[in-house]
Amino acid sequence: MENLKNYRFEVSINVESGNTEYVVRFIDVPNISGVGDTLEEAVTEAEGNLKYYFDYLKDKNLEIPSPTQPIPFPDLSGKITLRMSHTLHMKIIERSLLERVSINTLVTEALTSYVCQKSEESSRLSSKNTNHS
Repeated sequence: MENLKNYRFEVSINVESGNTEYVVRFIDVPNISGVGDTLEEAVTEAEGNLKYYFDYLKDKNLEIPSPTQPIPFPDLSGKITLRMSHTLHMKIIERSLLERVSINTLVTEALTSYVCQKSEESSRLSSKNTNHS
């Protein structure tokens, strides 16, 4: 069986009424996920669910999906420069003050949420297309 650590995952962060919830979803096995109050809890639950699912597939003599390899990128600094309207900039400042987080944290969480949402939409669309084939 593949090492569970070889399976890449995405993390989405949901914040509602002051509560933060982390959701981990595997890229190669999108129907398997884990949820927790911390990232560590969500990863632990997700890995447990993945192991349980692989044990099930093995018991049923079904194929276990192989992990894909990440796409190699040149050295990334993790920094980008953004240009935006003065109005949007002011709204970001106001929101970061309201949430008592840095502008960097606010923008990073917003981008993470957006990218994860789009990934989930793509997975659902992909799943629908493969189920109708």
